[in-house]
Amino acid sequence: NNLKQNNYWLGRLYSSYYNNTDPNNILNAKDRIENLTADDIHKAANKYFNDNNFARLVLYPSEM
Repeated sequence: NNLKQNNYWLGRLYSSYYNNTDPNNILNAKDRIENLTADDIHKAANKYFNDNNFARLVLYPSEM
């Protein structure tokens, strides 16, 4: 349904412009997603979820 909505296209085109990416990528997004492998996801997880991007937060109950 999104492909039939102007707001979808406006958002995607704006995102391409803002991120300086090729707007033609919008048209082949489905193929890129379907071609993802477990190894691709594993590499991305290792890149973004590592000790350099980690914070341990502990919430304690408030004192009354």
